[in-house]
Parts: sequence; structure tokens; C-alpha cells
Amino acid sequence: MAAHIIHHHKLSFQAEHCPLPQIAQQELLMAAEERGEYF
Repeated sequence: MAAHIIHHHKLSFQAEHCPLPQIAQQELLMAAEERGEYF
């Protein structure tokens, strides 16, 4: 559970500092989750 919260915090941080188009961001998320990776 904590890892999930940290995951979202990191993504929010990245979104603020390296903005990506929403679609590209969602594709990255889905690809990462399919591989079981979190960044």
C-alpha cells in the first residue's frame, strides 16, 4: 500500500517537472504496470 502511494507521489512529481502529454503519460503508466515496474 505504501509503495502504491509513493509510486503516485513520484509520478506527480515527474508530471510537474517534466510535463508529458496526457496520452503519452497514460501509455507509459500502462506499459510499466504490465511489466510490473514502478518509477
